[in-house]
Amino acid sequence: MLTSFFGVVILLGGLIFFHELGHYLVAKFFHVKVETFSLGFGKKIFKKKWGETEYCLSLIPLGGYVKLMGDDPYKPVPPEYAARAFSTQALYKRFAVVAAGPIANLLLAYVLFILVFSLGQPQVSSRIGSVITHSSAWKAGLRSGDKIIAAGNDPIVTWQDIETWARTREGQVAELTVERGPNQIKLAVPVTRVSATNPYGEEELVGGIKGMSPNPVAASIGISDPESAAYRSGLRTGDFVKKVGNQEISTFDELSKELGQQWKSGAKVEVAYQRFLEGQKKPQEGVAELLFPKERSENLDVAVGLYPSEMFVRQVSKDSPAEKGGLLKGDRIVQIGDDVLQHFDTVVDTVQDLGSKGVAVN
Repeated sequence: MLTSFFGVVILLGGLIFFHELGHYLVAKFFHVKVETFSLGFGKKIFKKKWGETEYCLSLIPLGGYVKLMGDDPYKPVPPEYAARAFSTQALYKRFAVVAAGPIANLLLAYVLFILVFSLGQPQVSSRIGSVITHSSAWKAGLRSGDKIIAAGNDPIVTWQDIETWARTREGQVAELTVERGPNQIKLAVPVTRVSATNPYGEEELVGGIKGMSPNPVAASIGISDPESAAYRSGLRTGDFVKKVGNQEISTFDELSKELGQQWKSGAKVEVAYQRFLEGQKKPQEGVAELLFPKERSENLDVAVGLYPSEMFVRQVSKDSPAEKGGLLKGDRIVQIGDDVLQHFDTVVDTVQDLGSKGVAVN
């Protein structure tokens, strides 16, 4: 909240400064005497006189003013300054001084827009951060880490490019050219109906590639089995894994890959983690010694007991269908109906689909 307050003060301060600077410059141009230029209202906490004008920084930062000689009709003007008083100027000069403030703000906006669009703005890369297992994107062969460089004959550079391209192609099959490591491969991916947000912030159904996202799944873990190797090592649901052995970790895919490598080379590995506890501002740092099971398994998550935390129930609303159905905090959602689930997006899509049909489900 404090950051927001200072942000508002800085933003307003900048706008007000240019607004008052407009009044000031035009008044000076017409030789109107400027007595005070203040940024802020109230008590003056800093003031300095240069020439005939006093420049001030005042206590309340939500405004500012330029004090012109003769702008107060009830205050007399010394005879020697009568020709330089605001009230004695020609109508067009007074109009120009008054209009200069808002015009300065318009010019500032114009300059800032030119600057922003000249410099450009950050865009999300077309590299896939995560792919939902068993989704249409997954079945077509897309994997996390792939970079989409073309759709048909159209080049793709940003994530928005692929969303725009697919938006009006529902029901078609997209031929995507993908960079995977040093190789380029072509994949036929179906364009289905997905929910998207339009420029006005409204949800609408458009064409899209279901099951892929530019955002990787964070290395936040969940553990449901108290007998698992992960639980016995001291790791708990909600922990963020930062390092496996000497390897830095930032995504769940990196975590799974590195654990697989470590399992091949040894029986145990140190896992550094952060744990955020209620009421504490700073996370608790820790290191767990993870002992790998002797039995080999292709499914490392199951063997070790680590899963993405997004599949775990964090809280259950009172009197909700979830509570009435028996869900508890800490449960891991494994399956809805016949669908085995591994990503939260799949939970949302499945529940929405079943909800629209009014179907109860296990």
